[in-house]
Amino acid sequence: AANECQRVLLNGFSNGGAMVASLVCNGEDFGGTLVGAVIDDPVADTATEGCSPAPGVAIALYWTGALDPGSAPGTDCDDNTYTCEGGIVIGIDAMAANLGVEVQASPFDDHLWYLDASEIEAFLAS
Repeated sequence: AANECQRVLLNGFSNGGAMVASLVCNGEDFGGTLVGAVIDDPVADTATEGCSPAPGVAIALYWTGALDPGSAPGTDCDDNTYTCEGGIVIGIDAMAANLGVEVQASPFDDHLWYLDASEIEAFLAS
């Protein structure tokens, strides 16, 4: 508000991606300025259960698969030294279903942040 932002986009990777998913699922819209979220290779934890994004918030979800097999549903986060909500991994497919989006393949095979995802500009321009 202090900077008079009119359009905000969240872009999070790994644990940051899980945090972005949690914010979006909790209906955060930053005073109506949040237009979209790009969630990249997140720790797929329970934060998206009961997901209820604010109206008008677009979501993109990218996945490299590099976190497999440690991202199998039911995996204890402590076993992988992951930081996650709920203590277990629900899996990327469940996370996508909770968010109401399809999983998109990252252009990377390794656990790397897709910093120039096309949705970043597209969501801000919408």
